[in-house]
Amino acid sequence: MVSFQCEGCGDIVKKPKCKVHRCRAPFTCIDCHQTFNGTSYMSHNQCMTEDQKYQKGYKPPTKKQQQAKSTPAAAPTQPTGLIAQLEKKKEETDKKRSLEEEENAKVEGQGSSDSNNKKAKLDTKKKAKKDKKKTKSLSEWSVDELDSNENKQMELALQYVLKKDQKDHSIEHLREQVVLLISSHPKSPKDIKSAALKSKFDQVVGLTFNTKKNKIAYTFIKN
Repeated sequence: MVSFQCEGCGDIVKKPKCKVHRCRAPFTCIDCHQTFNGTSYMSHNQCMTEDQKYQKGYKPPTKKQQQAKSTPAAAPTQPTGLIAQLEKKKEETDKKRSLEEEENAKVEGQGSSDSNNKKAKLDTKKKAKKDKKKTKSLSEWSVDELDSNENKQMELALQYVLKKDQKDHSIEHLREQVVLLISSHPKSPKDIKSAALKSKFDQVVGLTFNTKKNKIAYTFIKN
């Protein structure tokens, strides 16, 4: 608020009290030292300091600038505490680790799936190869392999026995030799029974003697 000095008594009077001041002398602004006669002081609402008075290019502040100046500045934001910073950093680290673990799990799952598929294909091929080998039909008796067909086993065993010896064979003796040859084979089932093999022999094998060739011949009845 602008204050004036009475030129009559020298008192310092604030602007609202100038009109009731006891002296009728002029008033001089104590800031800019401008003297006002009569009631002309009433239009003097703002003033500048001595520094501003002699400052080149000075312009009095506008009303908005004065309001902005009078408005207290917002208090600066307090820096986040160390504990809060560490907690936030830990939270970000945990979130990043979680995302990395999810990505790794997806990659491992895909790799495991591919590995399982490859293994399954390999097992299928091995099984097919094994089954093919297992079902392979033999052309002669083998001490290492056994034909998967029981009738074929009987035929090959009979051929083998007759090939070794064509003399002094009765049907009973020939049957015993064939049954023994099959039952003692390393690839024969452990629970195979001689009685079942003998019955099988009687069902599928028919023996005759060729007098011209002096040789035992057989006929094989295939089921």
